[in-house]
Amino acid sequence: MLKIVLLAFTLLFGGCSFESLSALNEVDKVQLVKRNASMKLYRAYFVRTDLKPVRKHQKYLFFYNARKEELAILLHPGWRYKLYSITRPHKVIVTINAGKRTGYRHVSRVLARKGYHRVSLSRIGFTSRTALRRYKGFKTLMVEVRDYRHLLHIYRKAIRNYDASLIGSVRGRVPGSLISPYLHRYEKKADTAERREQLQIISSRLKIGSSYTDTPPLPEERRAEKRDDTTYRYYRDKASYEELNSYLSGQESKYALSYKERKALQARRNILKREWLLQHGSLEELISAYKSNGDPRYKARIMVLMKKAQESEKSPR
Repeated sequence: MLKIVLLAFTLLFGGCSFESLSALNEVDKVQLVKRNASMKLYRAYFVRTDLKPVRKHQKYLFFYNARKEELAILLHPGWRYKLYSITRPHKVIVTINAGKRTGYRHVSRVLARKGYHRVSLSRIGFTSRTALRRYKGFKTLMVEVRDYRHLLHIYRKAIRNYDASLIGSVRGRVPGSLISPYLHRYEKKADTAERREQLQIISSRLKIGSSYTDTPPLPEERRAEKRDDTTYRYYRDKASYEELNSYLSGQESKYALSYKERKALQARRNILKREWLLQHGSLEELISAYKSNGDPRYKARIMVLMKKAQESEKSPR
């Protein structure tokens, strides 16, 4: 109702504006504005002129339905409480009329019966950002939510299995605020050098500092059995793609590496190979790689090489 009143004043006193008219259909709606292999970005502009606190001084609260795997945001515009779905854009899930006996406690109980409960976004793989914005003539509360659930699932699986190869072909990384506690929990449980090495590879990929810097000493009876792993560390941390590829393809690595070490080096080779292809790969190699993984960087590089080929054909010989 308030939006209609605001628009009427705009038309009467500010002149008819197609922008204002179109904005009326754009506010108070959640929209999916970006989507890629790493995350989904949702954004909404809620008219804040009549927004009342949902609870104490909080103008909004997030709720999550675990069964439906649906995130929602609760607002209190005017004399109503409205629960807007984040992950199902444009949908208002619940509308509850407000009154003297209809406060937040009543609303939260109603939502709980429908399966929606208060939640910490970081625990379920979301991040959020809010700001006050003027959107096409309306004073709004802008809400942005990023959904990292799919990527978080992959990284958590790699961490709890101490297997960095599981993220070898993954593009993008999870924000540290979502994964650091989980990573450090498994670092404390890592009871072998191989497991610690796997987590160090994963933490390096995530750009998160390890909770330990030195490898804990081995028991006396195992120190004598510990081999010199300088070669392995070199290929894990410093070797170029050509060197690493040659090493893994040769006979030496078959006898020198454990299963976990080979998996870790194979994961690093996959990462280095992508960078190598972008710099040195032929047009055929890039096209083949793009068909298999759809990396937009390969597509951009393919277009550059095709343009160069066309220019070369047009130039006089």
